[in-house]
Amino acid sequence: MTQRYADFMSNQNLANPFRTVDENMLGFSGAQALGKSKDPNHKDAASHIDYHVRRNPDYHKPGDSGVKDRMRHAVAKKLGYNV
Repeated sequence: MTQRYADFMSNQNLANPFRTVDENMLGFSGAQALGKSKDPNHKDAASHIDYHVRRNPDYHKPGDSGVKDRMRHAVAKKLGYNV
């Protein structure tokens, strides 16, 4: 076994090798699970977060949806949601 492979294996989560959750991502369904909005102008947290995310011009560029999920997560944290 090479040292490079040993380093790779030591950094793996061997208890749950199929874990692929990125803690810095928040999809729309995850935003819906946050419940009620902190702003009375929006009915739920998902619409409040997406309102602010869509104001960013980078959101409307075609590409990886993961980028949009990371943007949604950052906005949710900035707005004070517990994500």
